[in-house]
Amino acid sequence: MNDIDQVIIVGAGLAGLCCARKLHDHGIPFSIYEASDSAGGRVRTDLHDGFLLDRGFQIFLTAYPEARKFLRYDQLDFKPFSPGAMVRANGKFHELSDPFRCPMSALKTLFSSVGTISDKLLIVSLRQKAMDSSQQGKGAANAQSTISALKKFGFSESMINQFFRPFFAGIFLDPTLETSEKLFDFVFDMLARGDNVLPAHGMQSIPMQIADSLPADHIHYNQPVAQVEGSSIRLASGRKVHGRAIIVATEEPQCKRLLGMAEPKSFGSQTCVYYSTDKAPFNEPMIVLNGENSGIVTNLVVPSNVSPSYAPPGQSLIGAVVVGDAALNDQQLDDAVRNQMQGWFGSSVKRWNHLRTYRIKYALPAQTNAALVSVDGAYGAYRNGGQVYSCGDYKETGSINGAMLSGRHAAEAVITALGA
Repeated sequence: MNDIDQVIIVGAGLAGLCCARKLHDHGIPFSIYEASDSAGGRVRTDLHDGFLLDRGFQIFLTAYPEARKFLRYDQLDFKPFSPGAMVRANGKFHELSDPFRCPMSALKTLFSSVGTISDKLLIVSLRQKAMDSSQQGKGAANAQSTISALKKFGFSESMINQFFRPFFAGIFLDPTLETSEKLFDFVFDMLARGDNVLPAHGMQSIPMQIADSLPADHIHYNQPVAQVEGSSIRLASGRKVHGRAIIVATEEPQCKRLLGMAEPKSFGSQTCVYYSTDKAPFNEPMIVLNGENSGIVTNLVVPSNVSPSYAPPGQSLIGAVVVGDAALNDQQLDDAVRNQMQGWFGSSVKRWNHLRTYRIKYALPAQTNAALVSVDGAYGAYRNGGQVYSCGDYKETGSINGAMLSGRHAAEAVITALGA
């Protein structure tokens, strides 16, 4: 393949892979240049002493409309969480379940001390509103913040602080809930229409399935790009590669650096601390939310309760999620997590074995109404001038679905420009 005949894609994350897949389906030659040793971008999984450690806690929502265009669900062996969550509040654990998905738990949820009975009934109306108005996070110009929307809907302060804030802080990485109401509606809709799951063999199996559907010799790993120059890229090695078009499919800060633009000042960060133990602190495949408004941990999960392959036989994997870039060194962070968890689960926490700590400084783009409005006006307009295009979840919504959608839209923009 002559270099000049190809489309060059910078980055083998979900956006870049879906972009490549769309080009490949239209018979357009491409090459991907990826800085790391494997595909996935921010959706990566490490094998560590027999444990599968996703780089930052992540889940997949099976109702994502874009994902169904690119993935074979049957081959990913999805393992579902129970619909709902356990909430730690007032010194106890309270189970909140989706009454539509778990009718046998409806009474337990209704009379839980988390929120009021009125709050639980309002969730039914909120569910229907989200299903009626969800547009993949678009239309933010006339929207309000999530926190304002919840208050206006009539939810009590206790329901907001004990359930909505910790649950959606873990999804949006925004404990203030200033995230756009439109994105909240979209995610709530996805939760209502499908399952939240983990692939049996780790989150990275999602992007790897797409990568495996592409010609292997068209993806070049360990090839960081130093600069985008017109219709070519310059690799860190000094080599220049020319193409018919350049698509920068990296995370937003790296894209801005490559294109000589100002980097974003606000975004979502996550710190995830993994532990192993021979006895899980609970057995349910559920997320535990911190509804006590104290302590460093926003939520806790035992991935091996959901998919046993996340841990070796006889062991359990625990993930403690801290929203934000924790301003503690690793030892201080471990001490703070253990101290909080001993208050929840007792002295058995002392026997947890620390595995790894992941600090994901750029985990999600900013998703306030102002941020979403800025991409509303550029919906599908992925061209950065000349033959250079860009894509990523920041162009749509901060989600796996948004990354995939942006990749497809960028490819379509290039296909149109090339007259293919």
